[in-house]
Amino acid sequence: MRAVPTLCDSRGKQSVTLFFVSVSWLVLIIKFMASGFDTPFGTIPEMNAADFGLAAVGILGAWVGREYTEKQIQPRPPEPTHYE
Repeated sequence: MRAVPTLCDSRGKQSVTLFFVSVSWLVLIIKFMASGFDTPFGTIPEMNAADFGLAAVGILGAWVGREYTEKQIQPRPPEPTHYE
């Protein structure tokens, strides 16, 4: 039994990485939209486009890296040979 939540990827397999990427992406979007707001706890620090871009690359890099390694692990079907 897994204690970590998962999401199904495009191939129908359970993916822990995709769950954490989606949660991180949601938190990043909310942080970018809320930056600069005054709250009872103080002002939320500003987040410019460069900060957002660097964070997005870091988050999406984990997902792309997972997809890359998944494709490397799967064996390729044999190439057809045509002898005529």
